[in-house]
Amino acid sequence: MWNLQHTNFLVMSEFYRMDCVGCDVLQYFVTEDGHEWDYHDDGSGAITNARQRQISKADFHNLDRAIDELPATNQLPWLSTLVIVSHREGTNWVVHSYARTSTETKEFPALRKILDIIGERPETKEVHPF
Repeated sequence: MWNLQHTNFLVMSEFYRMDCVGCDVLQYFVTEDGHEWDYHDDGSGAITNARQRQISKADFHNLDRAIDELPATNQLPWLSTLVIVSHREGTNWVVHSYARTSTETKEFPALRKILDIIGERPETKEVHPF
């Protein structure tokens, strides 16, 4: 519900675990005033382990620059490395898909910058073999 009360600048969905029914998703949101909110969705739709913080103006500026560095084309990665990035560009939303590092693909440096700025969730460090 919190999302609907604020204007988002960035929305990211990371499908980081595809070895389970329902597919785990990590959700990240950054509002235009720099409030960052993220949570884990275990596939049930429930919000778990939610975190919130205010990012600094300098970090918000760096986030904006990193978004500009993302390629304007989609990668079509395996679902286990899929990250969907949506961001505001003026009055429009731009949506692209990118890959996290895997044996088949390399993560774009700009995506790494974005995750470092907004605070990558600890779940991405877990290993889940298929």
